[in-house]
Formats: sequence, C-alpha cells, structure tokens
Amino acid sequence: MYLHLFLVFVAAACLTPRNLVAADGDRPAVSVSVVKVEKDFSFGYIKRAGSITAIRKVRISSEVGGMVERLFFERGDRVKRGQILAEIGTSKIRLEVEQALTALKAAEIQLEKVKKGSRAEEIAISEAALKEADAALRESEEHFRRIEALYGKSAVSTSEYDSALRAVESTRSRRAAMVQQLSMAREGARKEDRAIAEAQVAQAGAAVALAKDRLFRSVIRSPIEGVVSHKAVEEGEVIIVPPGAAVAQIVDSSSFKVEVAVSEMDVVNVRENSLLQFTVDPLPGKTFNAEVTFVSPAAEPLTRNYVIELLVKHPDKAMSDGMTARVRIPRAEAGAVTVHPSALTEKDGSVGIYVVENDKAVFRRVDVGGYKGDRIIISKGLVEGEFLITNPAIVKEGTKVTY
Repeated sequence: MYLHLFLVFVAAACLTPRNLVAADGDRPAVSVSVVKVEKDFSFGYIKRAGSITAIRKVRISSEVGGMVERLFFERGDRVKRGQILAEIGTSKIRLEVEQALTALKAAEIQLEKVKKGSRAEEIAISEAALKEADAALRESEEHFRRIEALYGKSAVSTSEYDSALRAVESTRSRRAAMVQQLSMAREGARKEDRAIAEAQVAQAGAAVALAKDRLFRSVIRSPIEGVVSHKAVEEGEVIIVPPGAAVAQIVDSSSFKVEVAVSEMDVVNVRENSLLQFTVDPLPGKTFNAEVTFVSPAAEPLTRNYVIELLVKHPDKAMSDGMTARVRIPRAEAGAVTVHPSALTEKDGSVGIYVVENDKAVFRRVDVGGYKGDRIIISKGLVEGEFLITNPAIVKEGTKVTY
C-alpha cells in the first residue's frame, strides 16, 4: 500500500548509468556509500486514508406538497441562515388563509350579535304582541263572564259555556308565551347560544392558525449558513404528498471532521483529546492539525477496524466535504529498522534495497511499515548489522562493491 509513496525513488533507480555498473566479475568494484543497519527505538507513525466530512450537512425538505413556484438558489450558492430558498404551493395556501380569515370574521360578527341580544325593534314587536295578548285576554274574560251568567240562568247551552271557557284558557296561554318572548328579548341570548357562538369563533381561529402555519412552511428557508451542495428540484415541478421530498442540501464549510479507520494494533496508540496531523491530496505541501474527539470502543464487524473521529483545527478555505485526508497515526515500533527514502529502489516490480553480501550488491525485497520523521520504517527484509547501500542507482544485482 505504500508503493505509490516511493515512485520518485523508483524512477531514479530506473535511470542507472550503465558506465557505473559492473557488467561482470572482470569489472573493477564500484565504490558505494553504505550505512550499518541499526534498530531505532523512537516512536513512529503510519498513514491511514480517511474522509473529510462537514460537521453540519443539512438536507432541506418540504413539509408541504404542491408546485415549486419559485426557487431562489443554484448549486454552489452561499446562503445565510433564514434565507428563503423556495416557495412550494404558496399561492394556493394564501387563498386558504384568506378564506379562513373571512370565516373567522363571520363567526366573530355572529358572536357579537349573540352577546348583544335582540335589537330594539325586536323588543318593541314583542311588547306590542304582549299588549295585543292582554287585550284579547280581557275580551275573552268579559265574554266568558257574560256566558257564565247566562249559563246560570240556563239561557245558554253547555257547549257555548265550554267554548267560552276554552277561549279564555287559549288567550291566557298566548299571553304567557308573549310574556316569555318579551323577557327573552330583553334578557338577550341564552348561555348555550353564547357557548355555541364562542366555539365557532375558536374553531375559525384554529383554521386560520393552521392555514398560516401551512403558508409559513410553504416558504422554505435555510436553517444554517453554508454552501448549496445539491439542488433536487426545479421550478414547475410538483412535490407529491406525503411531504418530505428533498429540495436541497446545505453544507457548512466552516467546520470539518475527519473519519479514519485503524487496526487494533494502532488504535491503542490513539487517545481522545490528543492532536494528530494529516495531509490532503488536493492541497500538497500543507499539514493540518486535528483533535481526536471519538475513538470507537468496538471494532467494525466486517473490517475489524476501529473508527476514529477528529475535529479539524483551522480548516483551509479550499477544504471541501468528501476530500481524502491522510492521517498520521502513532505507531510504537519496538526496535524498528528505518532507512532514508533514497535507499529504496525497485526491481521486477518489487520495492526493496541493496545490501552488501560477500562484497557484492544483493537486492533485498522489503516491506514498508510506516514513517518515523523523514525516515521510512522497514518492517521486514532487513537485519540489524547488515550494510545498506544508500546510493542504489549505481549498482545492480551482483555488482562488486567497495566502501
């Protein structure tokens, strides 16, 4: 996995000058530079590829269905918090609000009318009706008294007497009804009538509140400041109920985190709140710091790796969501062998080094295990005490050497 890191040195190896390399055993020995392989007990690191992710990445959805009437953004636009992004079915919902307000006004007028009770002319009509009932009662009573006197003298029949009596009772009932009607007109509406009218006002008010809420939600606003990373709709499209369809995605480019997976051998060297360094491929020559905010307590089931999250300190303006970060993970190499990158070369597609054996250059394939400062850790292929050729470009397999 480290092969790509050494392409520069491999290319240098391919440019070996022929006049410097011994062709066979008759050629004189080539003078080379060597170093004795020794173990380094200092602390090194390995690089692990991770992903840069915006800490705040919001998917904007519509809470109401309807036609996308207007859009106020394009992909890549920077938007502020609360800025209007779109209007969904707003015109129709405005009509619903107006209708609800009209119904509320009518209910309020009816309630006011009920509270005030009958008008003056209605009371006057009731009073006039009562006077007529009084006059009719007096007339029927006088008529009954005459019939009663004649009935006592047997001058009228029983049926005439009964008819006069029923007339008195009927006029008395009508008068009682007129008295009650006048009393109600003067008293005003009953409690039940008021309760009904008040309930109608409350219901109409709730309808207004619901319509206004729908109107508010039909106007989509950005909940954060950031950059539009995705545009999901166009003007004229219809968002079908149920609502929740995506309209856009906003990314806050002011804060980022890095997620990286490490092996069980390396996770033990990472602690929360510690600082690690990382580089970004599209930003060569720059090194960034990040604070470890989370170390997974359990390995991923499939990879058996542990996820680490880091908060980027002072992110670069050119840094974007989704970029690859190469994080330096501490690694304790007990007695690790390290070499300078210039000592690495390539032969038959394998990365390795040249060591001196019996005064000849011998190619040795090696495994790269990490980094330690500006040196490379060799995890396999070198033995302490061997002599390593540091200028491999001037030798090949079997070249006689002197140092």
